[in-house]
Amino acid sequence: VIVLSKPGKLGKDINVLIPQKSQYTTWLDGQKYITKMTINSESKKLELSMKSPVEYWNGKKSLKIPKGSGVFCFYSQLIECVRTTGFFSKALSKRSGVMNFHIIWEGFPYFQDQYLGVANQAISRAKFTYNGTSEEGLKRFSLEAANQVIMYHLNSNFDLSKQFWVSQEYSLLEKK
Repeated sequence: VIVLSKPGKLGKDINVLIPQKSQYTTWLDGQKYITKMTINSESKKLELSMKSPVEYWNGKKSLKIPKGSGVFCFYSQLIECVRTTGFFSKALSKRSGVMNFHIIWEGFPYFQDQYLGVANQAISRAKFTYNGTSEEGLKRFSLEAANQVIMYHLNSNFDLSKQFWVSQEYSLLEKK
């Protein structure tokens, strides 16, 4: 996965990462699948280019970018994207918080073939919620998007320490 975003502002006060391009390559059943995305902010379109051994999943598509909060994050850049907005610090100081935004699934449509029950869309509404602090002192957050819930545990610098995607039987733990 390769994703490119650039720093920007939402209004006068909120720093954001603005998704620009992505390239996602995966192997399914021994065959190579590639998807490339380019975000065209002027036309408010996501330009999608797909190359695969399956005829239906080849070619180009132009998808409308939905209206929303103005914050869009690539899935693989989620923690950096949320950190840039200042949400983590605000949620901790208030001891609660919810951030509404949109996730761009840079692996669409092949990502959705690899995981069960993930909504079949390139861009999904998302909600990132602060859930308190663990006994270990890790900050707990949950992501709700595309019919899924993913739990994130972050250290005091808001770096990823643990990730749990229970419905997919997927866990990621920081090596100590």
